[in-house]
Amino acid sequence: PYIPYVIYVSGTISQNTVWASGNVYVIQSSITVNPGVTLTINPGAIVKFNPSTSISNYGIINAQGTSSNKIYFTSLKDDSVGGDTNGDGNATYPAASDYNGIYFYSGAMGVFDYATIRYGGKFTSCCWFGAIRVDGGAVTVINSEIAYNYYGVEIEKGSFDIDTSVIRDNGGYGIYAYLSGATASTSITNTQFGNHTIRDAYFIDTADFVNSGN
Repeated sequence: PYIPYVIYVSGTISQNTVWASGNVYVIQSSITVNPGVTLTINPGAIVKFNPSTSISNYGIINAQGTSSNKIYFTSLKDDSVGGDTNGDGNATYPAASDYNGIYFYSGAMGVFDYATIRYGGKFTSCCWFGAIRVDGGAVTVINSEIAYNYYGVEIEKGSFDIDTSVIRDNGGYGIYAYLSGATASTSITNTQFGNHTIRDAYFIDTADFVNSGN
């Protein structure tokens, strides 16, 4: 069988970078995408996270797959895509909170199209985090699936738009939004929710909110 090429990444991405189709990129220790820098993730690329790691984005993440060649963000323990990357056979299995998530801060942008994001999110003594955390910037999700995370999406500031997607089987909330009034906006359209431990979605405070066709 085809064995994908495994590339280990950590530290700071300080220039425009492309992660190629067919490769497995292991987030060995947490990475940061600098302001003004674009990380392009090509269709068919697989991103696996070591425990307690994250991507902190201050630039642009452009992850646009296709219907036949999706992009995966998942746990290092997930052997169902990209093979047994950690080489432990059946000794470990993926679960929610295996890694922290993908974080967006002020000025950042992100596009996920035909992407699958699973087994992320985190709870600490003070805070909870979604597999996608929007703490500024603008994030768009289309034709994608967010599943098996602690929280699917957590929103505090910035904008989050999701369309024609599936949010399911997350440990607490599919979407948890602790919004800061006019500084946050959310659009959820044509998206399926189901089988969350607490609620499909939960919003605190006022915000520019579109809810249609879900």
